[in-house]
Amino acid sequence: MDTLKHLNATRDKLIQELHTVSEQDFNRKPDATTWSPKEVSEHIALMDRYIASLMKKGKTEEKKTVKKPIRFTTVRSLKVHAPAPVDPQAAEKSKNEILNLLFESRMDVLEMYKSFSREQKKQLAMKHPVFGYLSLEQWFDFLGYHELRHVKQLQEVRKQLKI
Repeated sequence: MDTLKHLNATRDKLIQELHTVSEQDFNRKPDATTWSPKEVSEHIALMDRYIASLMKKGKTEEKKTVKKPIRFTTVRSLKVHAPAPVDPQAAEKSKNEILNLLFESRMDVLEMYKSFSREQKKQLAMKHPVFGYLSLEQWFDFLGYHELRHVKQLQEVRKQLKI
């Protein structure tokens, strides 16, 4: 898999989806328990930023890993609660604010991607709450699948809001 193409393609899909949501509908929730388009997209940015910050802080360890089925991340019927650091805030934000946050957080991820050699991406790992230890190589791929999961969620929210 070409990780950079994967990350770029998923981000393009997200941005296309966000362009179909008006500023008026951006912070609107279909119901009390469903995220708004703002919350879905903010969560993606927070996740990117959080994972990049863990890598930057050296929270990686040299560990032998096996490839995990991270593609299952896109299956919406499998629910995982977002941990506090990547939970979106309740405060309303403009679409432009979130688009800027998405850009900045992706730059953080790309900076980290470039900072590790090909070998380091295979040899270094971090623990994932569902999949266990993932190599950094798989972590970068996971971020793309995580984003695809939430693009699907955004599409569901748009249907619920009749956008």
